[in-house]
Amino acid sequence: MDHSSKKKTTCSICSESGHNKTTCPHKLIKDTRETYIEEEIIIEPRKEQLIRDLVDRESYDIQIPIFKVWLSNKRPCKLKEVRYVADKGLQIDSVKLYLELVNDINEFY
Repeated sequence: MDHSSKKKTTCSICSESGHNKTTCPHKLIKDTRETYIEEEIIIEPRKEQLIRDLVDRESYDIQIPIFKVWLSNKRPCKLKEVRYVADKGLQIDSVKLYLELVNDINEFY
């Protein structure tokens, strides 16, 4: 069988030889980008304060159970003070107790 009489194929998109419709350099590329709609997010001030407090909690590396006690006691001190107390080497229960008692410090000392 003589292979020299092989049929020459052409691209079905541009009719040129050397490639097919899959690899055609003239093939239109579908734009797959998605369009996003920007919408304004409105968060009430109390939630913004909670977000700021959570950011501070992370930056001071305060454990969640201690943060919850701090919050449930109506934020009796700054979070940097909580970090200071924790850095004194107190156990978690002592730090929690500090947060529960600090508002009434004048009654005890």
